[in-house]
Amino acid sequence: MAALEAPPLAPGTDATVQRLRELHPPSTDVISDEVRRLAKEYGANDVWEPAMVAAAIRSMPRNAAEDRGGWRSEHYAPFLGDNAALALFTKLLELWAKGEFHPSVATLYAGNRLQALLKPNGDIRPIGIPDARRRIAGKVQMMKISSDLAKHLVGADGKAVQFAVGRKGGAQMHATATREYLRLHPDHVVISIDIVNAYNSISRAKMMEAILRLPEELRHILSFVLQLYDGPIPLSFFDDLGRRIVIDADDGCTQGCTWAGAIFSIPLMEAMVKTVKEAVTRKEDVDALFFADDGEICGLPAHALRAVHDLSTIHLPEIGCRVKHCVMLKGANVQNQDVSLRALQRAARVTGAPPGFVVLEKGEMRAVGAAVGPDPSRVNVKETMSRHQKRSQHIRALGAVDKQVALLLLVYCTVSMPLYALQLTPLDLIRAEVDAATKLMQDVYLEILSIHPDEALHNYGVLQQMSFPHRLSGSGITDYAAIADAAMVGCYQSAASWLKANVPSLTRLGDANLSVDKQPLWGHLAPAFERLRAMGPAVSELLPGTAHELVTITETKLQAKLTTAIHQLRYDALHDELQRRGQHVDAARLTALTAPGATSWMTATPYDDRMRLSAFVLPIAHRLNLGLPLKELLEARRFGRPCHCCGLPTRCVFGHHILSQPRATSLGGRHHTHDSIQETVRWFAVE
Repeated sequence: MAALEAPPLAPGTDATVQRLRELHPPSTDVISDEVRRLAKEYGANDVWEPAMVAAAIRSMPRNAAEDRGGWRSEHYAPFLGDNAALALFTKLLELWAKGEFHPSVATLYAGNRLQALLKPNGDIRPIGIPDARRRIAGKVQMMKISSDLAKHLVGADGKAVQFAVGRKGGAQMHATATREYLRLHPDHVVISIDIVNAYNSISRAKMMEAILRLPEELRHILSFVLQLYDGPIPLSFFDDLGRRIVIDADDGCTQGCTWAGAIFSIPLMEAMVKTVKEAVTRKEDVDALFFADDGEICGLPAHALRAVHDLSTIHLPEIGCRVKHCVMLKGANVQNQDVSLRALQRAARVTGAPPGFVVLEKGEMRAVGAAVGPDPSRVNVKETMSRHQKRSQHIRALGAVDKQVALLLLVYCTVSMPLYALQLTPLDLIRAEVDAATKLMQDVYLEILSIHPDEALHNYGVLQQMSFPHRLSGSGITDYAAIADAAMVGCYQSAASWLKANVPSLTRLGDANLSVDKQPLWGHLAPAFERLRAMGPAVSELLPGTAHELVTITETKLQAKLTTAIHQLRYDALHDELQRRGQHVDAARLTALTAPGATSWMTATPYDDRMRLSAFVLPIAHRLNLGLPLKELLEARRFGRPCHCCGLPTRCVFGHHILSQPRATSLGGRHHTHDSIQETVRWFAVE
């Protein structure tokens, strides 16, 4: 999928090289010898186990970009079958993490292949592709520290929160926090902050010092971070002529590194906490809610502006960062107030303004791609659906070349894209977009298999069956409207239950006494909750008594459990309706397809040619699954060709007659393999 959607690269020209050098500024701070001494001391306690390295290798994405030497993480998979080799590789990584590598070797391992991605505004985003060993080692470190670091990144008694590290569903949680804050505090504002070239600008010296101030159980990472970022790190960029140009990164951390977000967040968290605590000292109530380098400062207008002023002019520059622009969104009760920049400056008693400060009088802003504002308009949804449409078209084109791989990408890399919008935006506000996304998925699936849409539409139950997961006889082409309520309720429960318990300004989430205008999701959550409860015991038993109680339960994976129950109910309803209609063969087909492993061939990745289904066989297999007539048998009946089983005129166009014959199911008293049956069906269909 990454190959199909590769972002445009900047040309390998002198201008691009010059811009890359500008985006990797020289260092202004010096890492002290004391930091290096302490790094050795803390790193000595870092113990690595082969099992953790093996788990990291297994979890790394396959077919990722190659490093400078042409290596990818899966090239280390042979270690998984050789305990002695795995132990040696683990020891190598442990020595590296403890800071035992010679500086020349550490610099070699720390280097990156540099790519220059074109941004929509024409500028360049530098992305580093680290050494594959570095990616594996970084993954192991994150597995070891993720939980403890996530706790540390909730500071100032819950008023400063970093959602991007160690928190599953962090993007949804951050969007929910920002949106519900404005709903619960209509007299407040939210000011979004955009940091310029954040990862490449942050001071390494400040980063190391911040790591030293971590809880003791986390300080061992300093030795490894120092091995990666002590001194100039060579970044290899290849121009249009294939020449290797080295750009030294003197400061910052590599955007593209497995754990760059984690180590970047440590000094940023200190800046956030300082800002919030200074506001508390002034008896001002503000919150800092960040997802990596994207964040919001929330509070009363004057208080929020003062906090943003302190953050942008004092605390971010202290760690080497600066703000590009700020956008302020007003709460409902602030809409008619004078919150012009001049009025805010007077109230906040500050001179100057945060860079690029803009006040949104109407409309919305976005937090990690989700709409925040009085009305969740379709802007962010339109962008999500546009990306979904582009990906679907890429897969449509691939289907003309490789049907089997295209179908796998359609199900596993495309179906989930609109779910983010459904988690954060009520279905009734975006119903047209959601229905269009479902229709697009159906059309691409049918086109890859050369099935006319009318054929699926006019055969009862086909579209419903297509929308079921594979384990329930389906094709995995989700009907988004059917699971929209589960997506929104499940996401809200997962995010809001944690926010209510950990962020003081959001403790009123789920308060039944709130007025409707302060209810979560603008009052859309309760109706969705009631619709789910009305589905029957299979769904209602997963839910609390009322929507307000969602924030009090600690249920994990509620969205997945609700979705599973809804799919089962829809499957049962279709099965029963087929029985009622007298379509007993179709009902039996659904039952057979839910047997363990019955549809495993649909989800198997064709790593080997022996696992491939040809462009001729694949549509036949899917037609058999969906109960659609086989085109070859339709033609045989149309032209009067006799059936090869019995010599009579061809009447059965669904393949049942053929599959029921001895020649199609056995040979010499032995049961055919799946491949043999495929060949038999093909022989009868074509001959």
